[in-house]
Amino acid sequence: MHRAWAFPGLGAGLAPSERSFYAAHAAHTRPLLELAAAAAQEDLLEAVAGPGHEVTAAAQELLVHALNCAAGAIALQHGLRPALVLGHSLGLYAALVAAGSLSYPESLAVIRSARQEVCRACRPGDYALLVVVGLHESDVLALITGTGATATAIVNRNSAVAFALAGPPAELRQISADATRQGAFKVALLTADLPYHHPALLAAVSAPFREALQQYEWAVPAIPVFSTVDQQPLETVPELIDYTTRNLVTPVDWWGTVRALHGLGVNQVIETGPGRSLLRAAAFIEPSPPHLALAQALQRGSPSR
Repeated sequence: MHRAWAFPGLGAGLAPSERSFYAAHAAHTRPLLELAAAAAQEDLLEAVAGPGHEVTAAAQELLVHALNCAAGAIALQHGLRPALVLGHSLGLYAALVAAGSLSYPESLAVIRSARQEVCRACRPGDYALLVVVGLHESDVLALITGTGATATAIVNRNSAVAFALAGPPAELRQISADATRQGAFKVALLTADLPYHHPALLAAVSAPFREALQQYEWAVPAIPVFSTVDQQPLETVPELIDYTTRNLVTPVDWWGTVRALHGLGVNQVIETGPGRSLLRAAAFIEPSPPHLALAQALQRGSPSR
């Protein structure tokens, strides 16, 4: 069994059943949430316990990361050992923890550092995220050009017909209206206070973030980390620092990444974190290894690799 763990990013949401799942594994979940809560200076335990508790965008990043890392610990406890780990956007940081390259406390600091660098280039709240499903990339690019948008770019390729765009809300609303008229299957404007992965807006972020990453304690990964930028397994600290830098300022090519996993012979991908966003995306990617949510994998009792 060539298994990969895939950690979701900020689009991950908690279903009621998942709140119960994490509560049932409190021994793994609670300590990580407490450390993340201390870093965020917000109550993340309550955010997991009930759907009515709101947190800031910065705290949400740490919350998803804590749940991702808890999911990795739960998977290991049940013998679901991976041959590769990878992360969608923010999920990269949990992949680095799972690989043994960063400690969990260090990873919290790296996430905060990434946000700090992006905030220096872009003011939080001036941006949003638009999901467009049902149009090809050439059509989406034509929409951007046709509306005269100057600060919007594709930041996520989830499949051949599923994209996320980041930019100012006014530009995204116009693109949304045009995408709907052109027959897009789904168009959704999401709250996202920073344009992560925007290559133009974040061009000046690479150098200072790379320098900041050099200050943390890295270790050679015990498990290769698969790059969503170059679609290659990474096994050295310099490679991981370079990839972590590029991940912040480069569009996520999840479509190409999942196809590359299939080419490598990966025959099971476990979505190791909250939600089923990666599982849903895989349904639109060909060829794609079979995907399972972690709870599904635990029910099947998959053997270790």
